[in-house]
Amino acid sequence: MTIATFIFDPLCGWCYGASPVLDRMGEDGFGIDLLPVGLPEEARPIEPDFAELIWGTDRLVADHTGQPFTRAYQALLDCGTANLDAWPATLAVIAVAHTRPDRQVMALHALQIARFVNGRDTGDMVVVETILREIGLRNAADLLASANPVLTVAAAAAVLRGRRLLAEHGADGGPAVLLTGREGTRLLGAKVLIARSEAQRARPVQVEYSFGRRRSRRFAGDFAPA
Repeated sequence: MTIATFIFDPLCGWCYGASPVLDRMGEDGFGIDLLPVGLPEEARPIEPDFAELIWGTDRLVADHTGQPFTRAYQALLDCGTANLDAWPATLAVIAVAHTRPDRQVMALHALQIARFVNGRDTGDMVVVETILREIGLRNAADLLASANPVLTVAAAAAVLRGRRLLAEHGADGGPAVLLTGREGTRLLGAKVLIARSEAQRARPVQVEYSFGRRRSRRFAGDFAPA
């Protein structure tokens, strides 16, 4: 089985925009591994100028991918009290990986929808814990609430692994997918992952991935590389 390692920031709009591609890979039989790359020391308050920058960027994501960013989400950015802090959602993804690895992608999508569609502050640990309980991941929520140092260490290790893989393959950041199979390893960067939703829905295309001298056509995704 080819493993698709999705390297992402859980609060990144472009990473949310790549979600349909991730789903299609899962449907086509790829194993999915999630590696978040946000650290707690990178958290910062969302001040007015920063909020405007984020909203403008996310509208661009919407234009490219068709993924929804609502007025409720804009209100979160504009509220003046929210922080851009990926660490709670990062811990949540790793907690799910340790308790229900088969629901990890579903949990990530739930966190993204909670933020970008419903306007909930997924930079807040209590909010993230509540979302896990709402989607039936009680053990993961309990692990998150316990502030278990083992979870913290595991999350930090995942982040460092993701950043190391990005650096090794010359990528600046997420979203990115590292495909690993019998033919070798190949990085798919943001330009491949972020494609117009019109192309993905209406014009199936076959994407070639080169592994040395060999070429793999195993993934016939419904998206056009940007």
